[in-house]
Amino acid sequence: MSKSKKKKGKSAEKLGNAPDKQKRSKKIKLDTKISDVTQYAIELYFKERALGKMTKERKQELKDLHKKIGEVFSELGLKCYKCDAAVAETFREGALIHPFDAREVVSALNEKLHLDLTALDFPEMLPNSEKA
Repeated sequence: MSKSKKKKGKSAEKLGNAPDKQKRSKKIKLDTKISDVTQYAIELYFKERALGKMTKERKQELKDLHKKIGEVFSELGLKCYKCDAAVAETFREGALIHPFDAREVVSALNEKLHLDLTALDFPEMLPNSEKA
């Protein structure tokens, strides 16, 4: 392969044309999608269920966590929990439109919830039980 083709590929990556392989950070940050927090327990439920790790006890834990997340958002005076825009907005973007301090909100959510957002990252491939 010529050098020009290699450079072109690298330029495309720099421009953001490369496949999106961005991983979530462990803690909530300003650029975290709001839905990663509001839907955390639901996403974790479906992930663990797909991996065959769901138990009755774990299901109840996740229900309780989902409820707690909603309560924390309410305590902070945020309505993001039931907002459709939360899927597309980060905390930084939400603060530009709505009257809240994104840094204070992110700090409070990290302090009260202790979520590990990397738990939502799905493995590249599920185990295939049909392989010989």
